[in-house]
Amino acid sequence: MDAFQVVDRFLRNRWRVTLEDALCDGCLSGAVPTALEDDLSVMRRCTHVETHEDGGQSLTFEGAFVLMGVRYRFRCYLFVDPSGQRFLSHIAEFEAIEWTTQAAM
Repeated sequence: MDAFQVVDRFLRNRWRVTLEDALCDGCLSGAVPTALEDDLSVMRRCTHVETHEDGGQSLTFEGAFVLMGVRYRFRCYLFVDPSGQRFLSHIAEFEAIEWTTQAAM
């Protein structure tokens, strides 16, 4: 199981939120789902925007997805249709790059 699947399963089980929704919200608006405000931050940069004839847009984002102290580097491709519906069309990269451990005393 890759990092994307592990994080998606964790988000679904704990908060009933998909990783796709968290990335789409974080990338497009800079906000994360309310249930995750204390545990998640998304630092992103849009590297490409293409507007299609029908009004839809394809966007490329890269950045860091930080969930409960674990930092993941990501690059993803989003599509937003003219009605505002959005989805991840491709995840090019999603890997853990930094984490800390703590021991309870």
